This record gives sequence, C-alpha cells and structure tokens, in this order.
Amino acid sequence: MVGTSNLQENSIAIDDSTSGNGNGVINSNECVNLDIALKNNGCANATGISATLTTNTPGVTVTQGGSNYPDMPIDVVGTNTTPFQVQTSADFACGTEIEFALNLTFPNGSKTVPIIVQSCTGGPNQVIPASTLTTSDLTQTDRLGRDGQPSACSGKACPGGGFPGTKFYKTYNFTNDGGADACFTVTINAALGGEGDIESAAYLNTYNPTNLCENYLGDTGIVGLGTAVPNVSYSFIVPAHSDFVVVVNTTGTTTSSEFSGTVSGFFNFTPGPGPCPAH
Repeated sequence: MVGTSNLQENSIAIDDSTSGNGNGVINSNECVNLDIALKNNGCANATGISATLTTNTPGVTVTQGGSNYPDMPIDVVGTNTTPFQVQTSADFACGTEIEFALNLTFPNGSKTVPIIVQSCTGGPNQVIPASTLTTSDLTQTDRLGRDGQPSACSGKACPGGGFPGTKFYKTYNFTNDGGADACFTVTINAALGGEGDIESAAYLNTYNPTNLCENYLGDTGIVGLGTAVPNVSYSFIVPAHSDFVVVVNTTGTTTSSEFSGTVSGFFNFTPGPGPCPAH
C-alpha cells in the first residue's frame, strides 16, 4: 500500500508589531502578517508545496497571498517561508470571524485548508462592583432552580423556577459591541458566612423577574455561593450588537454577604495605524 500526505492546520501566529498596533490581534484599519503552520498528518512525505491565501470576508484584503512551504516528512510541522500579509479596512466589523482559504499545490495534487482567525479579541474585563443584597433592594417572588452545573457557551436550558418567596436582587447591564456573537464569562466572588446563598444569571437585553426563563442566557447553577462556596464562573453566548443583563439574587428571604464580580469576553476595538506599506 502507498500512502499520501495530509496537510492540516497546526497553529496561526499574528504579527502586527511592524505595521499594526502591536497588540497581537487583528483589529480594524490594520496591516498584519500571518504565519500559518501546517502539520503533515498523512502517510507520505509532503514536498514541493506552494500556497495562496484568499478570503471573501468583508473588509479584509490579502495583500501578500503567495508563499512556499518547506518539505514536511510525516508528522513534521512547517510554516510558510514568506509571511502572508492581510489588511483590514477602517470600517471592518470588529469581532467578525475572518475566513481564509489556504490553497495548496504540490507535485501530486492540490488541497484547500480552511482557516478561521478571530478578530479584536482580548478586550478589558468589566466589573460588578462590591455590593450586598439587603431588604432595600428590588424583590422578586421566585428564583431559578440550581442543578449544580454552571452554564457554558455550548448552551444550557433554563432550569426554571418553582421556589416561591421574597428574593432580593440587583441587576448589572453590559453590551456586546462587536460585529460577531461572543462567549462571555461572569465570575462572582462572594465573602463566606452570609445569611443565605446567592445565585446569578444572565439575560439577553432585558430581565423580567416575573418570568425567569424569558431571555435566559445562563446561570451559576451551584448551591452555597456566599455561605460555603467563595466563587463561581458561568458562560454564555451573546449575539452581536446586543445588550445583556447580569442578575444577582438571594435564594431565600435572607440578605447576603458582600459579593463582586468580573465579566470577560469583550472585544478589543483599538484600531490599527492604517494601510499596509506599498511593496
């Protein structure tokens, strides 16, 4: 039997230190170099490899798309010998996934490797300030059930209510300003020894305390937060250009210990300095 080579994406390195803003991600109005490493996961050596990088993503232009790759024996990784160069426009929608096609040709055939690069990642976290829940806060007459599973960005069904009684709550408003859906993570930190547990949940656009599953995105899921458990994180997807609300509430009729939090997953909107230099 005679095997064939099988070139697959191994890693992507973004270099915006020369013509970009130097933050290591692709932003709007920026020129960046891309090194795309491939690994030969096949059963024969890969030789004589040339490549062309293309994209149809709006606001993105490949300004240097041609390169060669070194010969790659089985299980060996190789990187393009000439950096690919990419330019984003000033009105590029930050947060958009950039879809590339790496078109490979070699003596015994050709192959296209799909490449996806995230843009504008790594924006600063935002905070939920230190606070407590007291009898002077807003009230609701039910709370979410706790299934022991903090939500993840793969999704989670609303656990529903069914636990009547006066609960106290606060809300905190945030926005996904990016041009793409994003995974956000909320971390709640709570001092131990509170009068009762707290829980947190997130909602798309608005929170309706009379319908706990309306606009539901995710929740902490665990028992003991603020009495026996000091912190928990949960994640959820927020659509592009959408607001979301983080709710923190008591689970019984008692007040809470002090809590605070962070929300991560925001985009970095730092623009680049302009077009790629003329070759």
